[in-house]
Amino acid sequence: MSEKVASLPDFETVIDRKHENSIFLVSVLGVILIPLFLILDTVVMPDKLQILILLRAVPVMVFLLVLGIIKFRHDLLLRHLDFWTAFPTAMTAFSIAVMCWIHRGYESHYYAGITLVLLATAIFYSWKPRVSFLFLTSVILFYLGPLLFGAIQIQDLSIALGNLFFLASNAIVVAASQSLNRKIEKKAHDAQVAREELLEELTQVRDSISSMVNSVSQRGSSWCDPMGFAIPCTPKRVTASSEPHPQDKALRTSCRFLPKSAKSFKSGFA
Repeated sequence: MSEKVASLPDFETVIDRKHENSIFLVSVLGVILIPLFLILDTVVMPDKLQILILLRAVPVMVFLLVLGIIKFRHDLLLRHLDFWTAFPTAMTAFSIAVMCWIHRGYESHYYAGITLVLLATAIFYSWKPRVSFLFLTSVILFYLGPLLFGAIQIQDLSIALGNLFFLASNAIVVAASQSLNRKIEKKAHDAQVAREELLEELTQVRDSISSMVNSVSQRGSSWCDPMGFAIPCTPKRVTASSEPHPQDKALRTSCRFLPKSAKSFKSGFA
């Protein structure tokens, strides 16, 4: 393997670089978009606006922490990249789940915010199956926690069941999407490595042919017979004497005994 091919990053390194760029963009979007939803809160739950501000401030602070780590402690980010990609988005989903409990429980349409967070992870990240499973499971279990422990009762079964089905289906789609993304990116990476290896082999073949051509040119070799009789011709030496060189006489004598077809073929190239 050449140095150029060996210098190509492996697949996990490529994914880590993608996540480095994605986590910065996700953090910026989180800092901007989460407070904007306070406009919705003032319309839907104006009497609970203070607690909603607190709930939205928590994920915003986490995203600001991530931006600070990116700026000042990039090494810490690289050492725990999976954690720093999953933790802020999980905190966002947890805060929205609490808003659902405060609003109408499992009949609240705030659950759509959780689906938005899950879809964002499918778009920006290509997690390993283990990380994706832990993230999605933790979000779903946290959302269903009060229901499982009997702290919140379902008032309208049709609405609550519809919300749960949409949320669970969204989680399945996100898991399948991330798995497919990793497979596609792995194939693309392997194709790039194979392309570089092929280019390296072609370069070696080209250099080998070029070396052979230069070697033949330097020796001044040629062939008297194009039909494959392998009669080497020595370039005619230019001397002051008008007498032909002895090698030229021998070569002309040899050529007289060639087959007629070879002579005619040779004369066509004369």
